Amino acid sequence: MPPAASDTERFIRHLTSVQDGVYAYILSLVGDAEAAHDIQQETHVVLWRKFAEFAEGTSFPAWARQIALYQVKAWRRDAARDRLLFDDALLECVAGEAEAFSASVTPRSVALDRCIEKLPAEQRQLIKLRYTDCDAPIQQVADRIGKSLAAVSMSLSRIRHALMECIERALEQGGDA
Repeated sequence: MPPAASDTERFIRHLTSVQDGVYAYILSLVGDAEAAHDIQQETHVVLWRKFAEFAEGTSFPAWARQIALYQVKAWRRDAARDRLLFDDALLECVAGEAEAFSASVTPRSVALDRCIEKLPAEQRQLIKLRYTDCDAPIQQVADRIGKSLAAVSMSLSRIRHALMECIERALEQGGDA
């Protein structure tokens, strides 16, 4: 049963105040903008359905992120055949890191996400290994993919430079990466 009109207004105020941060949180966990949008929509539906359970005076952003995390886990179960998905332990690690940053979504961070999506799959995987695995040391990344430390360092340097240029172009064009 949908909430009453006053509850609807409260819900909309709460949701609009956190939706960008929740999207950033989800995106940081799944690394796929399209999947993040789908998961965000499901999260909004669950938030709406469960809004009567929300205890006013507690943290709506924290509650919304917790529900988003459950939705990410559900999405992961449904997409388990994708070999690029991370295990639950890593997801929990990234979730902790993502929570700290989800409240500070900026045009630059949105541009970065879009620029990362444009990278070739191999480069995206390298970025994920280096930065998503809770800041894995470069030597660990090199060992994991079977390349030299120098080769991985050079590749990461080139990727960071390409991302920086993409972000700058996007910001100059008003956010379109």
